[in-house]
Amino acid sequence: LAMPAHENATPIRILHNSAAHLAGPARSLGAVLMGYLGVRTFCPRPVARMLENVGGTSAMLGLIAMTTDVESLYAAVKALVCVVKSNISSKWDMDRIQGYQLLSMLYKKKRHLLNSHILHLTFSLVGTLDSGRETLVIPNLQAFQDLLCDLEIWHEAPSDLQRSLYEHFYELLTDSTEQKTNHNVMRNMGLAGKLLHILNDPRLPLQTVQSIANVLAELLAGAPDHPSLLRFC
Repeated sequence: LAMPAHENATPIRILHNSAAHLAGPARSLGAVLMGYLGVRTFCPRPVARMLENVGGTSAMLGLIAMTTDVESLYAAVKALVCVVKSNISSKWDMDRIQGYQLLSMLYKKKRHLLNSHILHLTFSLVGTLDSGRETLVIPNLQAFQDLLCDLEIWHEAPSDLQRSLYEHFYELLTDSTEQKTNHNVMRNMGLAGKLLHILNDPRLPLQTVQSIANVLAELLAGAPDHPSLLRFC
């Protein structure tokens, strides 16, 4: 407030806000008007809203681009997820700037830093983390296609990370009450063909191959998917 520590004469007016009922340090100031060197107003706003004034989600993607280790990458991705999930304007901004494609590109550049925690944050960003409970259908198709169905991101990752991704696909196809809708979404995105291409890698562990086979069995069931069936043969 630009006031000396011993100042006790300048009047300060505290305006009430929604936090006025809280006690002690939990009570934030809605605004402060003071008659010292002019009038200054302080209006606390959520961080997700404040980011709109300093670059929005582009700034968050910039943080991810600057990361150099696992801890900083996890922190930056977690910040992005929190902002997008708590502010609808940030979600629209990600669609406007094709932010999920940009994040996919950053993931590819930082494959060596990816781990299971970042994968689960990605599930949360896409909206499929609770696929068998709260979220019954894939809510964000663009994010799902750019981040999860782009198997090049995860192919060079550790085998247990790949297996977690394929098991997540299997849960969406079997454990959700909207499994038919999810099935159509994945087929339309060409996921079966991408998985068949991944199977050509002789380095895949047996457990990962089994996880892929389970997903393919679900995707190729039902109405014929001729291009994928031809690749399978």
